[in-house]
Parts: sequence; C-alpha cells; structure tokens
Amino acid sequence: MSFRLCCDPDRRISQLFGAAQAGSSKVVATTCLLGPDLRLVEAFRSKDVAEQIRQLIVAAAPMVAPPSGPPIAGHAPVLTVPGVLDRRDCCELVEFGEGSADRARARLLGDQRRRAVDRVLEQTLFPGIRRVFGGELGSRTGYTLVRRDASETCVLEDDSDSEGDRAGRRFSVAVSVCDECEGGDLYFPEYGSVLYKPPAGTAIVSPTSIIRRFRPVTSGTCFTLTFFISGGPEVPRRP
Repeated sequence: MSFRLCCDPDRRISQLFGAAQAGSSKVVATTCLLGPDLRLVEAFRSKDVAEQIRQLIVAAAPMVAPPSGPPIAGHAPVLTVPGVLDRRDCCELVEFGEGSADRARARLLGDQRRRAVDRVLEQTLFPGIRRVFGGELGSRTGYTLVRRDASETCVLEDDSDSEGDRAGRRFSVAVSVCDECEGGDLYFPEYGSVLYKPPAGTAIVSPTSIIRRFRPVTSGTCFTLTFFISGGPEVPRRP
C-alpha cells in the first residue's frame, strides 16, 4: 500500500479541513475520512492519535461493507446522493421546522438560512447532478422544508404534478432531513411500487417529467427539504 504525501506550507489545505485557523501558526493533528466520491465525511481531532484511528475505523466500517440484498426491480430513473447535508445541518433544519408556532406543513427558508444551504449543496450535491446529467444547472426555486406526521392520512401529491409549476423545471430534489419516523416513503408510481426512504442527509433527484409521491407517515414526524432546478433541455409536457 502506498500513500501520497502533500506539502502544505501555507496551511490552506489544513484550514479547509479544520486543522488550522487563518492567521495562526497552530496546527491540530487531524484524521479525515473521505467517501468514495472523495468528499469529506468526517474529521477526527482527538488529542490522542490512536483514538482518532479508532474513531476512523468505526466510521468507515459501513463504507467498506460488501453490498447486500437482492437487486432493485422497477427502479425509477432517479439519482440518489448520500451525505449532502451532515448531522448538524439536519438538526438545525429540524429545529427550524419544530420552531413553527402553527406547526405549518411547509416552511420556506429565509435568505440567511437559504444562503447557508446553498454553500453546502454547491459542494456536496450540485457537482454530482452536473456530472451525471451533463451540462450546467439553471436557476432553482427556494428551499421548502416539508413537515409530515401521522395526522395526515392521505398520500401526498408532489407540487411538480401541476402543469404550471413544472414549466421550465428540469429536476425535483427531495433531501431527507429527519428519518426518525415510520412511513413517509417516496415513490414513483409510473415505475412500480419501489419505495425510497433514504437516511437523513441524502438527496433524491428526479426529472420533473415523472410523477413523485410521498406515502403517509404512520408514526413520528418526517422532515424533507424540497426544491426544483431548471436548466438543460425543455421539460416534456405530460399529455
């Protein structure tokens, strides 16, 4: 096994990974776990390097586990991107959703929170969409945090089913923010009965030309961050 050593005399790389602060000569020993897409999954900064390695091994174990389970039949033409939001991002959004005095089903993120989410997704989600689907992305709608609980007994229709809402939009995006609930699965009825319930922080990107539905939540509360992206070829209209 070989390792590549990188020289970082101006500490720019160290600053990116939180091992150093701008204007300071102090550097903290840091072990970083990168995912298969070479994005940062987690950084460990314990004073004990051996403890850093132990934490690294525990965190990396699910990433190296062999694939299991039967192949998915009837898989819809969607892109699943894990880890676009980390635990702290998800917790902050849940607090925002819980903070609604009227327990609104949908809350639009304000400018400050929207910019913060923009900065994260520009690093974790948008590059993947460009790489998989090709071309540059156009404008996007605001971020809407959707809250669903067991009080809603019907299957929820997605806003993209409206002809007027779909015009000019290429992708629908649903990011799981809180998965501590039963039910609430996402599915695409035109492509069979496969249910999608990704872990918190995972995005599911689908073309707006296909129908998207959310099943009822049977217990607990689900939070999903939803938005639409325009750009690319014209979205086909449903007859």
